[in-house]
Amino acid sequence: MPLSNTAAVPQRDTDDSRDRVEPSLDTLVPLDSNFPYDMHEVITKVVDDGDFFEIQPTVLEFSSPAKSSVSSFPFLQFAKNIVVGFSRFEGKTVGIVANQPKELAGVLDIDASNKAARYSQSRSMLGLLFLILPY
Repeated sequence: MPLSNTAAVPQRDTDDSRDRVEPSLDTLVPLDSNFPYDMHEVITKVVDDGDFFEIQPTVLEFSSPAKSSVSSFPFLQFAKNIVVGFSRFEGKTVGIVANQPKELAGVLDIDASNKAARYSQSRSMLGLLFLILPY
């Protein structure tokens, strides 16, 4: 991520080839659109090194410092039917917006639309490329 809207987008070296083949994509997305799949899996298969930094993730692990043992519970977020975040292609940072077919069949509701719009505004201020993955 660039440090500001006037800074250049940083690049990172990667060992992933631009023409690498990912055979699991042939079976990951079902032929029948009535069957859901996890868009997180699709994203991590196609981006550099499988790294995806999700903004407003649908489930966060939160550890309570008050308890002596390490315990965590899921903290649910809104708009689980859309996934937004940052990743890299050929070492260049890109913004990703994707419908999540696993939740509400990926249909956009008001919360998902707001989440995508806010993310899109912040991404465009930084001058990043944009990838949209519809289901």
